[in-house]
Amino acid sequence: MSVTGNETKATPRPWGSIHETDSYITITGPDGFGIAEVAVYDDQAVGKANAEFIVRACNSHADLLAALKRIANWSISDGSHAFGARLQEVARAAIAAVEGRSSVCPACNQRVPLDGGRLAVHDHPATQERCSFSGEGAAS
Repeated sequence: MSVTGNETKATPRPWGSIHETDSYITITGPDGFGIAEVAVYDDQAVGKANAEFIVRACNSHADLLAALKRIANWSISDGSHAFGARLQEVARAAIAAVEGRSSVCPACNQRVPLDGGRLAVHDHPATQERCSFSGEGAAS
């Protein structure tokens, strides 16, 4: 990772893999150096699929985020306002998740906005009980 001012940036893409051993698969950066290791337990195919999924998700992150931002900023004037507004709502929720401004409650799987301190507080839909958890998803 490189640090620029107060912002930490991930290793540039594209990421790739694969250096495989019996116990792990290494994900590499464009320079060929390791970024992360995916553990392989009993099933080498599952470990390789996990590594490939991580690589695809990371390599497509910027394009997907840009597409969502375009959708979120569309001007809706063609009579399909309800559909367009819902589409924008979904896009904005996905952008908040990608940018780390929301997290999923581990107790009810509801997506909840994070406050500036990376804490989410909400009422559970079924019980209306108050729950708070960190942005990393640990309930408290």
